[in-house]
Amino acid sequence: MKTLEEPPPHVKFLLATTEPKKLPVTILSRCLQFNLKHLTAEQIAGQIRTILEQEQVPADDASIRLIASAANGSMRDALSLLDQAIAYNNGRLEEAPTREMLGTIDSAAISGLLEDLVAGDAAAMLERIANISAFNPDYDAILAELLSRLHDLAVAQVLPADTDVIDETTRAFLSKVSREDVQLYYQIGLHGRRDLAIAPDPKIGFEMTLIRMHAFRPGSPDLASPVPVGKPAAVIPAVKQKPVAPGGQQTAGVNTEANPDWQKIIDEMALAGLVRELAGHCVLKEHTPTKVTLALTPAQEHLLKTTQKDRLQDAIRTRFGKGVQLVIMVEEPGVETPAVRKSREEKERQAEAVKSFVEDTDVNAMLAMFDATLDKNSIRFR
Repeated sequence: MKTLEEPPPHVKFLLATTEPKKLPVTILSRCLQFNLKHLTAEQIAGQIRTILEQEQVPADDASIRLIASAANGSMRDALSLLDQAIAYNNGRLEEAPTREMLGTIDSAAISGLLEDLVAGDAAAMLERIANISAFNPDYDAILAELLSRLHDLAVAQVLPADTDVIDETTRAFLSKVSREDVQLYYQIGLHGRRDLAIAPDPKIGFEMTLIRMHAFRPGSPDLASPVPVGKPAAVIPAVKQKPVAPGGQQTAGVNTEANPDWQKIIDEMALAGLVRELAGHCVLKEHTPTKVTLALTPAQEHLLKTTQKDRLQDAIRTRFGKGVQLVIMVEEPGVETPAVRKSREEKERQAEAVKSFVEDTDVNAMLAMFDATLDKNSIRFR
């Protein structure tokens, strides 16, 4: 303490911390305190460029912006991320490897999500999210980038159309989306990002946020709106069953032309866990203004628990109206269920992936060069 109060003439003490409250009062009372502000992303990016030029490291602007944004105002964190990114990509700084390291996705995927959202195409939006999830991304970072895009769009909407500060990507959306929609998307995105931590898992939280954006657009039909009282609901045609042979055995040859509307409804209801499993092993037999009838394949009857059925009933009523009753019949559907179709498609994609490896000339050249064998079980489709 004496040294701090009366240091030798040649000594200067400089203490730096991000948590000054943890320092003892006796220390703080003997120091001059300077509270430093966070650096802006532009300041961090400028310093990174200077470092890269001096170190002669090849880099693109997109990678620099990604690192500057991920640093959250800390130059120290930016330098740590910069070192990791350069090492990750063998001495270079490029956008794709940097995004992979940070757990973010490329700008084209963000633009695609925004395009699907503006177009009101829920099926395309959910399919894109499924493709993104294959890369195990940081969903908080994706939401943050989407919010940044919405901010840029909101700013562009209040500026003159001929201003030079609007980039071409943002300008392309100006005629497609209203100011009200942008403001609502942004607000829903903020709430969704806050709720990610308490969602069953980050993907579900992210998916629900995008579904809310789609469902509650001003002036557009609500994705989950109930059937108005006194008005008939749109009736989905019943699925035609294959004839049953004498003795009760199902005839050979299952029809794979399953009613696509049921899979779409499952996606729109954002079901998860065992409830989604139950719904996925059913087909839609009939839908009237007062009743939804499903056929559950007997092999999956164990999924028909009271809890799962009640939760599916609640989702059906939220989707179609409080007076709609759910009826689940255990019988051979006669058509391909969504779960069976998904399994078949995955097997087909896996077979295609294996085939592409087996027939690849480069792979065969390496096998011959090293006298190796191909482990087909290790091949995974993406």
